[in-house]
Amino acid sequence: MMAMYTGSAMDGIARIFLGESGSQALGQRLQTAAGNLSMAPGVAGAYVLYYEHVYPGCMDDNPLAYERTVDYEWVTSNAMGTVLSRSPAWSVTQEFHINRRFQYVFEHMGDVEKGNAVVTDMFLGRPGAIRLVDAMGAVTSSMHQFGCDSAEIRQLETNVLSYFGEAIVRMNGAGPR
Repeated sequence: MMAMYTGSAMDGIARIFLGESGSQALGQRLQTAAGNLSMAPGVAGAYVLYYEHVYPGCMDDNPLAYERTVDYEWVTSNAMGTVLSRSPAWSVTQEFHINRRFQYVFEHMGDVEKGNAVVTDMFLGRPGAIRLVDAMGAVTSSMHQFGCDSAEIRQLETNVLSYFGEAIVRMNGAGPR
């Protein structure tokens, strides 16, 4: 049973965008979204992406290959911030090799970027709390400390993939197939 919405700091955020009218509805949606935030996608994403670099000898014989291209552009704006022109600048293409057992994670993790970590930490963080960047660092540090076939990494992988699946179910209502 869903708890009754009683208002929160999310109302303040909603009022910034909508004023007094409609702030409760948006506040409730923001509160639900914040409640669904999880470090699991960021941690699982770091594990999956870092795996090929730390454990090249533990990759599948025929890993899945993914490419991601980010296009950058030059933007010219005036002193008021109005965009006057845009023109292509350059592209960066990265190739990732993913073990087949990580396919679901890679395809559902979203972008594991600093911006996501900052937003997640802003909503989940409180003084003394573990931040996403700390959790990701702990995972990659453990990967350097233990071999891919060690009991520690097998347990870490099991937990990371399990928490990721639970987070995806909570956020999207659908888990691994």
